[in-house]
Amino acid sequence: MDKVVHEVIVSVLVLSLLIMAIPLFRNNMEIISVSAAIENDTDKVTSKSLLPLDKSEVSGSDVVSVIRYYSANPGVEILVTTNSRGTCRFTGQNYNPGSFPIPYEGVFSKSYSYEGEKLIKAVYTEK
Repeated sequence: MDKVVHEVIVSVLVLSLLIMAIPLFRNNMEIISVSAAIENDTDKVTSKSLLPLDKSEVSGSDVVSVIRYYSANPGVEILVTTNSRGTCRFTGQNYNPGSFPIPYEGVFSKSYSYEGEKLIKAVYTEK
């Protein structure tokens, strides 16, 4: 009789653990899937979302961001003209504020040239 009681108690404990573990497992899977979706969304930053296409004018900080984004791509030429320093060409190089300072608060007009969907040239002129 003791053996039957022990088996019933063990069975009840196992079933209660299963009943509690299944919702916990589902919650963990939901957390993992939400985390993966958020990470996937942040990995999908494209050049179109980086370039401020909807603005007629951009700030100097936008210009620096574009230079830094395309620094690893030598196929994109970026020309920046400031009132104080003249014109500088950035092709496959990162922004160095010591050699060519771009005023972050400055206002720049912009012009983009594309080859199909690919950006090949960006021109920024300080106003």
